Amino acid sequence: MNSLRDLCIEKLSTQRQDIDTSNIMWNKRAEEFSKNVLSEKDDYIDYFLSHADIKNKTVIDIGCGSGKYLKLLLDQGAIVEGLEPSINMIKKSKEYLNSSGYDSDKIIIHNVALQDFEIKKQYDYVFISNSPVISYFENYDKILSLAKEGIFIGSWLESRDSLLDYVSKKLNIKIKGHGGNSSIYFFNLLLEDTRKVCFETLDSEQIIKIKENLFIERYANWIYGVNYTDNDISKILDIISKLKDENGLYQINKSSKRSMIFAYK
Repeated sequence: MNSLRDLCIEKLSTQRQDIDTSNIMWNKRAEEFSKNVLSEKDDYIDYFLSHADIKNKTVIDIGCGSGKYLKLLLDQGAIVEGLEPSINMIKKSKEYLNSSGYDSDKIIIHNVALQDFEIKKQYDYVFISNSPVISYFENYDKILSLAKEGIFIGSWLESRDSLLDYVSKKLNIKIKGHGGNSSIYFFNLLLEDTRKVCFETLDSEQIIKIKENLFIERYANWIYGVNYTDNDISKILDIISKLKDENGLYQINKSSKRSMIFAYK
């Protein structure tokens, strides 16, 4: 029988990450994604800060996206760098940092995938939030080698969206659930490799009201894939058009479970 470590490696080695396809998706969705994520309540940063004093410490945010955590880490006095393969996401990140009072030209954001990132130094901490990099074992050793003191990983385990479920049912298209067990496999690898590891889960349920421009691209991506078209978006809009209220908002019942990991030597 395989060891636990072998099992986790196997689960994280089913395929290699397709960076080109990923960049197509995030370049298309950068505008919508940045509006969404910047408006969401934060939970990860509080957990990270409960385990690490990052003032004047170096932190690299892997998969920094539209800059939400770059800003929050900077607010705590950290010396921050980002890593993000999508050029449109980097543009949104720089816009957000500038609007938050930081000079984005003074903040290094590496426009490269983690797999191709050349390690020239270590950072005190590695910060990873909802990034697919933890779903691929090829990234495991590199993530560990980047961190001198600790690693934070926040990730979706599962998520439900009532409106998305309704749309996919109407279209008779089965969609892959959002989230997965990658962080659990990653957690067990860290334990097997004698890291000290803290692990917590966070459950949430909420009812939100939201404009269609904040979710329509996401739905099209999840239902039709990265090559979704304007016609695909129109099909979704036709289905939901009668569901918005007098203010043009859609009600969505959302539930989720997320994991939070802090590993240190």
